[in-house]
Amino acid sequence: MRKAIVLSVVAAAIGITASGAAADPGTGQRTVQFAVSYEALPGVVVTCKGQRIVTGEGSVRDRETCEINAQLLGAGRLVVVPAGTADYVTTVDWYSDYEAEVNPGGGVVRQAVSGTVLVKNRNDGSQVWEIHVEY
Repeated sequence: MRKAIVLSVVAAAIGITASGAAADPGTGQRTVQFAVSYEALPGVVVTCKGQRIVTGEGSVRDRETCEINAQLLGAGRLVVVPAGTADYVTTVDWYSDYEAEVNPGGGVVRQAVSGTVLVKNRNDGSQVWEIHVEY
């Protein structure tokens, strides 16, 4: 199942929360904790908790863990690639849950330029995704 398809139905959000930003004194790094939950496809709920990390050098990273009540991707480590080039077996494209759900003010959802998504299957038919991406 394509991540792009999953995120194309993001508008059916179930619940969204975010906490305040905390800066690391002297480094210019800002970290925002966030949590999102949305129905990606009919009956498929995605619930994520993570961090948006912005450094003084302009680096933007998301570190999040998502639980999905279905098995949308094959288990294993997927490498993040540009949109339209993913095979969804060894590679995936990824768009920011933070910008799509928590802070959608710009009207544009940012695509990750690099990173990984580790997909773990659970015995109950659900999955856990560990996402480490850079924008």
